Amino acid sequence: MSALGELVSDLIADVRLYAASEGGKTNEIRKGYRCPCAATNVSPAMMHSAELLIGEEPLNPGELRRVGFVFVTSEGAAAMRRAGTFYIWDGGFIGEAAVVE
Repeated sequence: MSALGELVSDLIADVRLYAASEGGKTNEIRKGYRCPCAATNVSPAMMHSAELLIGEEPLNPGELRRVGFVFVTSEGAAAMRRAGTFYIWDGGFIGEAAVVE
């Protein structure tokens, strides 16, 4: 967190939420959305909790957007960075993220 109380990204990734027809969510995700993330999309997988920093505009199923992630632990951020591509979970895998920084 910054001195102003704003969250600072642990990493930046290009996120694609799966469309409902691909097994994704049927509704958008909004600012403050938190979810488990996994370095593999094979269940069971080790999950690490994170908040997606999507800004004010909702992220819709089928959409691709560059977003920040804030992980609960530094181990979570390190694991996703090592993986390069990781997966977003919400009752099932609903999207994937490719680390860019």
